[in-house]
Amino acid sequence: MKMEKEIEPTVSEAKNRLRDLQEQFGTKAKEASRVTDEFVHENTWTTIAVVAVIGCLIGFFLRPRD
Repeated sequence: MKMEKEIEPTVSEAKNRLRDLQEQFGTKAKEASRVTDEFVHENTWTTIAVVAVIGCLIGFFLRPRD
């Protein structure tokens, strides 16, 4: 009984801390998404070129070797 009462505040604190971390992560993820969206809209052709080069490199390294 005594142990349960000692654990309950710890579990509650852990849940609150996890909730705070999730909120912080969500906020940071939304900000990163917004910044990325702005960059892509302002630099469309640069973004297309970079993605094309990365795709070619991935294809080159993943191709079957004879």
